[in-house]
Amino acid sequence: MSIEFELEAIINGETVALIARQLSSIDFKLNDKSTLNGYEIKSTFTQPRALKSDGNPDLEVFCFYLANAKDKDKFIVGNKTVLL
Repeated sequence: MSIEFELEAIINGETVALIARQLSSIDFKLNDKSTLNGYEIKSTFTQPRALKSDGNPDLEVFCFYLANAKDKDKFIVGNKTVLL
């Protein structure tokens, strides 16, 4: 099953983080074979403390971590990305 996200930010660091907004309300789990646009990601994710304009938590925003930092150049903020 594939799930679409819109990339909102790329955070450089020891591990490159991709902040993305889920475009559908499908539940998902990551495993050791999960990818974003075919690029390997770690099997864990977090949800940033993002807020909606009304002050409630924005539970559609996720932070994924690239397995290989060199893959960051394959992602562009604002583009759609697919989780497989």
